[in-house]
Amino acid sequence: MCNKAGRSETFGGELAIEGDVSEALSLFGAVAVVETEFKEFEDADGNAFPFASPLTVSLGGRYAITPEWSIAVDASYTAAAFQDVENSIEDDSRWLLNAELTYENEDGLLVWVYGRNLLDETYADFRSEFVDQFGVSPGFDNIVRIGEPCTLGAFVQKTF
Repeated sequence: MCNKAGRSETFGGELAIEGDVSEALSLFGAVAVVETEFKEFEDADGNAFPFASPLTVSLGGRYAITPEWSIAVDASYTAAAFQDVENSIEDDSRWLLNAELTYENEDGLLVWVYGRNLLDETYADFRSEFVDQFGVSPGFDNIVRIGEPCTLGAFVQKTF
């Protein structure tokens, strides 16, 4: 089944700033805000678009310990977003913290150790409610995709 919205509105913006605080330290930050609304769409007039988080924020920095070694840390926030046009199901808002340690030398060796979601935040980044062919819903989350847990990894590369 394909539904088409007759009219809708989107309004928002993004502001990002990045700069070198010193020769060794660079910082960044960004914020994005969006407001969405169906104006003419069956029974969803006035509802927000699905999957459109109204607010995202990120900030972080990188510090060069030596010319070969650097460390970076970033945090990001994503506000909950509706998962359906009826605005009855939302994913989870979340703060995520990431970090990495990098070694890169002039001989072409790159070693990168990283951690994602270091606080091991548990969150759903997608939800969908089951509805059968007759439009009947049992009233529970049928599908929930859990976001990536705390993940640690390493990468080694040698260029010749």
